[in-house]
Amino acid sequence: YRESGNDLSYLHYTVTTKSKQITDFLKANGVTTDEFGVMPVEISDTQTDKQLVNRPYQRYIATSVILVTSTDVEKVYKILSENTFWKQNIAVVNDDDPQHKITYEYADIHSVKATLVKKAIKNARSFAEQLAKGSDSEVGKLKSVSQAQFSFVSTDANALYRKTLQVELTTNYYLK
Repeated sequence: YRESGNDLSYLHYTVTTKSKQITDFLKANGVTTDEFGVMPVEISDTQTDKQLVNRPYQRYIATSVILVTSTDVEKVYKILSENTFWKQNIAVVNDDDPQHKITYEYADIHSVKATLVKKAIKNARSFAEQLAKGSDSEVGKLKSVSQAQFSFVSTDANALYRKTLQVELTTNYYLK
């Protein structure tokens, strides 16, 4: 979230108060202190920014980020989707800033990596066999496999937090 003002002391008070409101709110909604952290506040002085042609009324802009990292995606999504921050008049979630967008990570990718790569190779072979039939060829042994790339893709545009872990790799087979 962002706050602006001309008095640094008051701006510090406002940001500190709002951060406490947000962290108390997160705790009250089941987010543990291990699942969030308050990042250092960034202060911009608009009077020293040479790129600004029209100076804003407020001299200082404070940007505060509270980073939530949780394995319970549904819990966090529920807090965000029900507009509970808005209802509590606490903060605006700033999803416009590319540095602070909601991101998804698979923390234990190594536990599923081998299984996913094997499945992708099996699917690639099946696809290669379909292509080979069209050219009166047969698929032989696997010649090579490129490094796999893992990415999250949305399964449904309306279900923003439901993601599928997609594996992309290049396989080369011998043809007979």
